[in-house]
Amino acid sequence: MWGGKPSAAGMAQEELPSWLGELSQLLKEKKVFKKDFNHVLINEYEPGQGIMAHEDGPLYISHVAILSLQSALMMEIYEKPFADKKKLFSLYLEPRSLLVFREDVYKRHLHSIEERMTDNLDDGVANLHLLNTSRRGEVEREHTRVSLTIRIVKKLRQATPPS
Repeated sequence: MWGGKPSAAGMAQEELPSWLGELSQLLKEKKVFKKDFNHVLINEYEPGQGIMAHEDGPLYISHVAILSLQSALMMEIYEKPFADKKKLFSLYLEPRSLLVFREDVYKRHLHSIEERMTDNLDDGVANLHLLNTSRRGEVEREHTRVSLTIRIVKKLRQATPPS
């Protein structure tokens, strides 16, 4: 976790490493963000590993970018409440892809990665026409995926100086 630990009381902002500063500049130039982001969560997913349906929550502005590295996998978007398990669509996240979601998708939907070893590239994948692969059908999750979840924490507070 880079940038600090978000909480309802506010995040004591920590300086981001220079390579994330460079990424922040690039994302502003490409108009992904209007201002510098202040929080990055780096996750690693082994093949077959997932994460339950969730939302990023109210500590962040309703705008997130997810940079996927090393391996591809499917992300599922669900309608709230999850008890209904109504899947709206799937997105296939290729290596070096950037997924940006905000406003309605951020506030009113959940996202997850299912625990499975393969993903099905079929007409139910919303971004199928944008993919760099022509493969269809079952695609194996072959490698570890690293993702950077890039956000802006709303409420900041001064860091407590060391005593």
